[in-house]
Amino acid sequence: MDWGAFLFMTMVTGSRRGEMCALRWSDINLDRLELFVKHSINGRRIKDTKTHQRRKQAIDVITRSVLVAHRARAEERCRALGGELARVAFVFSGEADSSAPLVPSSVSQRYRRLAKNLKIHTHRLKDLRAYNVTELLGAGTDVRTVAGRVGHGGGGATTLKYYAAFLATSDRQAVTAFAKQLPVPEELLAEQPVTTFINGLRLVCECGNESLWAMLVVTEDGAEALCGQCEAAVQTRPDAAVGPIGRTIKVDAAPPRELAPWEAIAQELAGAIKDGTMLPGEDVPTVGDIAQAHGVSVGTAHRAFTQLKKDGLIEVSRGRRAVVREVHEEASNAQCCQGMSSTRASSDGSRL
Repeated sequence: MDWGAFLFMTMVTGSRRGEMCALRWSDINLDRLELFVKHSINGRRIKDTKTHQRRKQAIDVITRSVLVAHRARAEERCRALGGELARVAFVFSGEADSSAPLVPSSVSQRYRRLAKNLKIHTHRLKDLRAYNVTELLGAGTDVRTVAGRVGHGGGGATTLKYYAAFLATSDRQAVTAFAKQLPVPEELLAEQPVTTFINGLRLVCECGNESLWAMLVVTEDGAEALCGQCEAAVQTRPDAAVGPIGRTIKVDAAPPRELAPWEAIAQELAGAIKDGTMLPGEDVPTVGDIAQAHGVSVGTAHRAFTQLKKDGLIEVSRGRRAVVREVHEEASNAQCCQGMSSTRASSDGSRL
């Protein structure tokens, strides 16, 4: 096996070790600069990916060159045995004819030994995956795209939770925000006004009030307030001429409600159905498979499964495995919203 090529591909794709071990040459299209992550290796067994989703990744020309050279070496080894490299041969294999996949645990052990010998302070192979995500986020790639490339579920929640990287720009923003919360000497307060900003927009009344509000309602688009001095209704508005005017009070909209585990799973599977990752007529993972893949109870997995059925995204027949239904995106979105709302309402009602 070409160890350098394996590490390079793990780093540039951000794939899990099992997914990289399961990669076959039939999963790669060098002409179109893309590869497909379809399976994973668990021990010595080939299975679905962790999220039960297949995904397509674009690759760059440098990665293509690495793969072309790696394939040429694999073909040469096969010719030495008097054969040809099979189309479904594994990209990375310990066999001369690339007929068997690598064992993920062995790959991790080899990387750990390499890292220790090179005195690299991170000894885990999955740190290459973290590096990929961090670099993509640092380059300005949106979270949804990054999550899609590396196969994170939950709409990117995992991406942000585990891979919050130190970046110079973020550090500068953090210290600036912190400075705005520091107490200002009274002599400076007399010279510099206190201003309210909501999601980047300035909140100011025509009477000149910028900090005293009798009522403040924050929305996604801005905010509405009742002036605490003249009682006039005030709305946020952009003001490019504000400049560095001393201390500011920044009010952000409340973060969205964190989804319950069953909601996050249902949302993830619904997304896979709507974006074509799971095709109409394709088998849906069983409740047991969903529970095992997401580390939740069977009851939680069943609740997510039931939600997909309510939304009209899957077809369930007695004695047969559930399959993906062919649905229109607009209709499925409407059903999904209605289903989630009714389920949440009934759940809230049961707690009263």
